[in-house]
Amino acid sequence: MAKKIEKLKKKDEKGNLANSKFKAVGKVKAKKNKVGFFRRVANFLRELKSELKKVVWPSKKNVVNATFVVIVAVLVMTAFVVFADFLFRSILKMLLRSL
Repeated sequence: MAKKIEKLKKKDEKGNLANSKFKAVGKVKAKKNKVGFFRRVANFLRELKSELKKVVWPSKKNVVNATFVVIVAVLVMTAFVVFADFLFRSILKMLLRSL
């Protein structure tokens, strides 16, 4: 790899750096391969449509069941936090009274 880099850095017959030729060629290729904004948007929308066709949407029953599970979990966690808050507050009041 180092030898390739050294070869690129050597000067050619005209005194120019050899890698400057490669840079110019790369810029020309980059301009030719550049895709316009609207074509990119159209490609994105086309790909989006094909991906949405692959999605397996849940049934209404599954959505209702999952929602119920989430609500129950939130209520259980709320009850736990309220209980823990009450317990720690009571312990802290007892400790502060004893001082």
